[in-house]
Amino acid sequence: MRKAIMRGVTTTAVVGSMLALSPQIALAGGNSCYSPTATACNLNASGFPGNDLHVDADVHGSGTGKWGVVINGRLACGETLFDAAAPPQSWTCKFMPAGNVHAYVIGPQGPVSLTVRW
Repeated sequence: MRKAIMRGVTTTAVVGSMLALSPQIALAGGNSCYSPTATACNLNASGFPGNDLHVDADVHGSGTGKWGVVINGRLACGETLFDAAAPPQSWTCKFMPAGNVHAYVIGPQGPVSLTVRW
């Protein structure tokens, strides 16, 4: 009887784990842009479900870069300045509304890259 109970607990734990992970996998999304010569990258990503939005940006040159995220036509996160000579950087925007995402990064020289992901 103990083996039957343990088998049931193990099966329940495995199925429960799969169900807990499934929504995260199904909701994964985002978009990215890269330009080897331009000083700016703009991207759009639809279907953002809300909550945490991760931003990865990189620019080159000396001076500052700037990134921002607009959701449904309103600045939602960013307008953040960062050191253009620094390595690629990442930020997390918390408690963002659901909707259509427009993101941008501007730097003193190319290449530039930008990714938003959820």
